Amino acid sequence: MKLIVGLGNWQKMYEKTRHNAGFIAIDYYCNKYNIKLDIKKFDGLLFKNSEFIIVQPQTLMNLSGNCVKQIVDFYQIPIKDVLVVYDDINFGIGNFVYTPKGSCGGHNGMGNIINTLATKNIHRIKIGIEKKPEDKILSDYVLEKFTAQQYKMLESYMDEFCLMINDFLVDKPIKSFYKPEN
Repeated sequence: MKLIVGLGNWQKMYEKTRHNAGFIAIDYYCNKYNIKLDIKKFDGLLFKNSEFIIVQPQTLMNLSGNCVKQIVDFYQIPIKDVLVVYDDINFGIGNFVYTPKGSCGGHNGMGNIINTLATKNIHRIKIGIEKKPEDKILSDYVLEKFTAQQYKMLESYMDEFCLMINDFLVDKPIKSFYKPEN
């Protein structure tokens, strides 16, 4: 059993914000494959079949680990079979960066998952949301909505993200995707 976790804030006011890139990507994947996140359980909204679970935690972002740990413990999912998808300000929009382990890089949702599961050996796909302008406060920046152009650009590369998820589900090596330079 595999677990795919998309991080975001579940409240409607946070739709299409940079910090919800994980939710946005999971929604795209689910729409593409006609998957419905229709089970409310373990402090999350999830889909489950015999091979994998997809979940969007319905907790505060900084408490995402509570949802993930409940699922990992209940279904006895090995950490090597957990993949977390979330936003990262170190990459441009349209870049999807895979890493098999590491620190949270300042992302509080990922940090909570690392602390709750007591390991940094968690697969993750980091979705580029652009560097923060110097004149902005980080918390304000990540909670801003993407511009229409940025959102369209992000969506235009989502099929690459879907391929990364499919590779994870069948234990193929996952390759990061960087958008072509203009």
